[in-house]
Amino acid sequence: MGIVARYVTGLYLTAVGTIMALGVVLSTTIDFFNRIGEFSELGAAGNTMLAYFLLKAPSIIPEVYPLATLLGVLFALGYLARHHELLALNACGVSPSAVLLPLLVTTGMLTLGMGIWNETVVPGTARSSRFIKDIVIKKKHDRGDYNSVSLWYQGQRGYFNVGYFDANRNALYGLTLYEATDDFELQRVIEVDTAVWRDGAWEYNEGMVKTIETDGTVTSRPLADGELVLDESPTALRRKQRRSDTFSFLQLLDRISTLRSRGLDASQFLTDLHAKVSMPFAGVVTLLVGYVVGIRQRRRPSLALNIAIGMAMALGYWLTAAAAIAAGRNGAMHPAVAAWAGNLLFLGLAATLGMRGSARAS
Repeated sequence: MGIVARYVTGLYLTAVGTIMALGVVLSTTIDFFNRIGEFSELGAAGNTMLAYFLLKAPSIIPEVYPLATLLGVLFALGYLARHHELLALNACGVSPSAVLLPLLVTTGMLTLGMGIWNETVVPGTARSSRFIKDIVIKKKHDRGDYNSVSLWYQGQRGYFNVGYFDANRNALYGLTLYEATDDFELQRVIEVDTAVWRDGAWEYNEGMVKTIETDGTVTSRPLADGELVLDESPTALRRKQRRSDTFSFLQLLDRISTLRSRGLDASQFLTDLHAKVSMPFAGVVTLLVGYVVGIRQRRRPSLALNIAIGMAMALGYWLTAAAAIAAGRNGAMHPAVAAWAGNLLFLGLAATLGMRGSARAS
């Protein structure tokens, strides 16, 4: 790596590191003030709250990463422009690609590291932070638990197992209720293939009731209308769901395979699977957008203007990506297209700005 490449890369990495650190601190501070009142009322200990915020911080890093690369390259190029170093490099025959290439290689390495971070660190810490919030602080002992396939939770009538909860369609698939005595002896098992939330209640077409007699024999009969009443609303079940950031790539693949084997729609998890790859790559995309904006600054740029441009572009990216991913999870857009829509759109923006810059230069 040449002198110019090391110098530009050093400026860029310093800016990216500073912005990511500030982003994590700012996000954690906002979350702290939003939750401190509620946590205090619940009697949470100081070390418990500290553990919650520390364990939540790793999941903030990937969210801040695209903004950090965007603002980082704008700051680096802005610094060079303010000190007339871009003009000097241009006068010495240093091509724009000689400035871009080391930034691109560096960001590629950061993106690879971010992908590994998402796969190894974030799932475990995200699960732990949620456990502290729900179980340790809010004491929701009956909140239920999701593994990679199904949901278990305790209700007033017994223990429920849901093979799959489709949060987009408010539908339960493979619902089983286990009713037991106070001595935990199984009395009845109620099985319902599908239940759908309509007009404030769960509706199901048919089901089976299996009664375990005292002599151990099992009798079966159809489920009568109104015999099964579920207390949990779709909103309550959504709170019990594991979020995508608590799954590793392989766990998402396992869940998708399970849903497909049952003939169920896996759009939500397919979208999350593609997003696990596309979101770290957003750092490369925002770098390119920031570069084509910043490289045209030959005179002393405004730092405030650069911040405003960077924040506006980052907001535009997040809104676009969030809308597309929501459409993918709902089945309105192909999962792969939904996960990559934000990146593709902003790659097109970078290409358009780059071509306009080249046309003006010529």
